[in-house]
Amino acid sequence: MSQNEIKVITVQEAKQQINCFGYPLAIFFFLFTFLRFGIAYIPKEYRPQNIELVALAISISSTVLFTIIFMAIAKKKLKLNLKDYWLKSDLPLSRIFSYVILGLGIMLLTNAITSMFSLFTSARIAKYAFVGSFRTADNILKNIVYFFFFVILKPITDEIIFRAIVQRQLGHFGRYFGVLASAFLFALIQGNLPSAIPAFFIGWYLSLIALKYHSIRITILSSIFIHLFVWLIDIMPPELILVTTLLVVFIYIICVVIIVNKSVSTNIIRYGATESKLWKIFLTSSSIILFIIIFIVSQTLFILS
Repeated sequence: MSQNEIKVITVQEAKQQINCFGYPLAIFFFLFTFLRFGIAYIPKEYRPQNIELVALAISISSTVLFTIIFMAIAKKKLKLNLKDYWLKSDLPLSRIFSYVILGLGIMLLTNAITSMFSLFTSARIAKYAFVGSFRTADNILKNIVYFFFFVILKPITDEIIFRAIVQRQLGHFGRYFGVLASAFLFALIQGNLPSAIPAFFIGWYLSLIALKYHSIRITILSSIFIHLFVWLIDIMPPELILVTTLLVVFIYIICVVIIVNKSVSTNIIRYGATESKLWKIFLTSSSIILFIIIFIVSQTLFILS
């Protein structure tokens, strides 16, 4: 069989391939749901003294370990060659800048809509109370660790997991189905609707870039800048709200200029992305059902918290 020859598989075989990455992803999702909500149910006498720092340390170590394991599974069981997804793109800096700014624009717009058009508070999604507080040595340390996790580590591991592995594997069933389905899972793993809706559109956007250039280098860079922008807004003191406002307006203006000049392609969906048979196989796979159940539980806890 040649490399480009189409391989026909059964529905059961397709579900087995989906479950191969779906179950580890569901376990990872469950762990972070527990870290987010379960700690509150641990009796105070059994909690670590610096619970937020401990939670961050567990998040960082778990994310690194899971990504390594996930890559091993992709290489061995799914037989994915991930090396070529690290290829360097020869895109000019102006084009890379356009992709980064458009990603920021999508994040701001979808967050604003999700937050009932609360434009300048929409990006305040920090999970830790200490973010932006630098008054004590303990808080400074926690802010440094949080910055490493949220701005550096998470964007890189997210792109490896969802763009280089999940999207690519699902792309074997249909290139644009892989784009949309990976964005769907990327949205669900956020754990709540206010975060999931923007994440879906950002994931969709980044997946299209990864598909177009067959590389995650640009998506990693875009994701890092998106997280950096959110972090900057998170730590911005209230008295500098005017600076935040002007920065957001500037991002929107640049996005409009990019779209008007057609600096980048604005196509967001192609044939095969919504094929009902593929979605039926995907959504009836046991690991994806488990993944959706964890999201429902997480969303319920989010409402009650």
